[in-house]
Order: sequence, then C-alpha cells, then structure tokens
Amino acid sequence: MRVFFVPGWNNRNRSASTGQMSLKTVDIQATTQEAFTERMKVHEPRVRQVCAKFARCPDDADDLVLETFVEAYQKLYQLRDPDAFGSWVRQIALNICRS
Repeated sequence: MRVFFVPGWNNRNRSASTGQMSLKTVDIQATTQEAFTERMKVHEPRVRQVCAKFARCPDDADDLVLETFVEAYQKLYQLRDPDAFGSWVRQIALNICRS
C-alpha cells in the first residue's frame, strides 16, 4: 500500500510584520497534518480503487490518487462533517478522474 504525505504550510497565519508563524499556528497545523495523514491511510485503498477504474495504467492511478489527496488537503476547510471524510474524498477523486 502506498501512502502519500502532503505537507501543507500556508501563509494565512503568518505575521504581517515578520512573516513568521506563531507557535500556536504551527501546533494546529501539525495536528491537522497528522489527522489528515491518518485519514489518508484509512481511505487510500478506496480512493485508489476509484482512480484505478479510470486510469489506463497503475502509474496514472498513482498520479490521480496523489492529486486527489492534494486537492482534499487544500479544500479541507470545506468539509462540513468529519465523519463523511471517506465519501467526500472519493467524490473529489471522481471529479478529478472525470476531468
């Protein structure tokens, strides 16, 4: 099983004057990354199944899986119900595969 780690440091929580992130922001982002990584590990096989149905070869499926999780991480703020993460991320995979 392949698991991709998606690092995500954004500029929204940086100080305008110094450009540095607060310790609290770093802790929250680290926690979010760890939680996302754990959910990724759980749901990656199902996302891979969806992508494999659309891909022409395993390498293309890998690219689609990675693209799915990158987009999911970037849009994590849109997830309304954390319990629906699996269906939400599979829907993102479907949308990516269809485009």
